[in-house]
Amino acid sequence: MATLKKYRTSNGGFHNDIETHRVMYDFADDAGATGILDIFKADADIILLDFVAVVKTTLVGATMVLDVGVTGDDDKLVDAVAVASLTVNTMHQSPLVEGTPNTLQLPVRIPSGDKIIQTIVTAALTAGKIEYIFRTMRF
Repeated sequence: MATLKKYRTSNGGFHNDIETHRVMYDFADDAGATGILDIFKADADIILLDFVAVVKTTLVGATMVLDVGVTGDDDKLVDAVAVASLTVNTMHQSPLVEGTPNTLQLPVRIPSGDKIIQTIVTAALTAGKIEYIFRTMRF
């Protein structure tokens, strides 16, 4: 599987430490083909506390759709966001799961060896930049 040029790994640090990660997807560095790109890999069991995708440069790509998730659930964090919504300075977060009661997708445990992944669906990207900002701690 391909990885972003600015791909990160972490073992979660000390048990009481919270780490903030900033990982950039940049079309100029990472290209825009459809498929999966690794954003982050857990080198130990960790808890993903927060996650946000910040569009730094508007994404361009016909009918492209963006998913971001974790190993085994590729749209857990950002679910089917159309390219028309991925404009400069927009932020995209994990969706609320409706039910009784409503539940948030985060925090979530990421086992050692699992990843946070970005999937470009439907059509390739031809331009754009997204920064993924998230906080983790050791499980």
